[in-house]
Amino acid sequence: MIIASYGGESGEILAMLPMLRQIGARLVAITDNPDSTVSRSVDITSDTGADRGEGMVGWAHLPSIAAGMAMGDALAIAAGMARGFTKQNFAQYHPGGSHGKQLRLAQAK
Repeated sequence: MIIASYGGESGEILAMLPMLRQIGARLVAITDNPDSTVSRSVDITSDTGADRGEGMVGWAHLPSIAAGMAMGDALAIAAGMARGFTKQNFAQYHPGGSHGKQLRLAQAK
């Protein structure tokens, strides 16, 4: 389970942690606060290192959001590669997308 939290103290996330631990989930946090409760409660913490300044709308930490999305994508790619995720898997698990459709059509030939 990847948990993304700017400050790592969101009540709704903290409330989920015991249940996630109970079911044996491995937990990864992407955060800007490596000293947070979430960071101390997970298996791996990745500090985005994003600019701690305000975002362009004055309150949303947009650099943090962008860094977290990039890190989540990188983790997904690395996990897929480590597990041997194939084009056939992509076609199976993303059948409605244009790439999935192209892969299914190519497999059918």
